[in-house]
Amino acid sequence: MTQGMRLFDLAKLAESEQQVVVANLARSARAGGPPTNRMVLRARIRAFEARYEMTSAEMLRKFRAGEIRETADISKWLFLISVRDCHVPTA
Repeated sequence: MTQGMRLFDLAKLAESEQQVVVANLARSARAGGPPTNRMVLRARIRAFEARYEMTSAEMLRKFRAGEIRETADISKWLFLISVRDCHVPTA
């Protein structure tokens, strides 16, 4: 269900359903999914870092400080970071 889900479609779900989708994505990308899922996740984050010429940590700091506003790209980047950093039990 979550494979290939667009952010637009994710936003239509109830919050509890969104949490399940994100948890499944995180579980697949970080814990038990094929290496390609983790590689795609890292590659997408690196693409944003290259486009905006800053690390994800720097973007997060600037976003939290209000120096960067939430555009569609920033929203996608934040989502990818949250999936990367989500610590979901695998059992």
